[in-house]
Amino acid sequence: MNRLKQLGLQFDAPMTMLDPRNAGELHLTQPQRQSIHQAIQTHMPPPQPNQHFTFAQMQSRKLAAFNAAWAILTQEQKDSWDHKVGPKFTNWVEPPRPQ
Repeated sequence: MNRLKQLGLQFDAPMTMLDPRNAGELHLTQPQRQSIHQAIQTHMPPPQPNQHFTFAQMQSRKLAAFNAAWAILTQEQKDSWDHKVGPKFTNWVEPPRPQ
């Protein structure tokens, strides 16, 4: 079950960095939390009405937000995050949608 939790953290990052428990374990400062939140808002703004993104577009936006958030962390925090999420998984695929 631990690996499943790790994959969940990876898939939903960088938002999961701001979860109070994770932010506490990473020892994020308040300015870092605000900066990560801003990175998410900048790279992943809410869609406009009738605006739809493909899975690939959403993943691309999330990666941009993650990279911006990653740049905010100290090396110690990056090491802690890497340890927490385990080996990086990159083979995300779009889940089937009901027809």
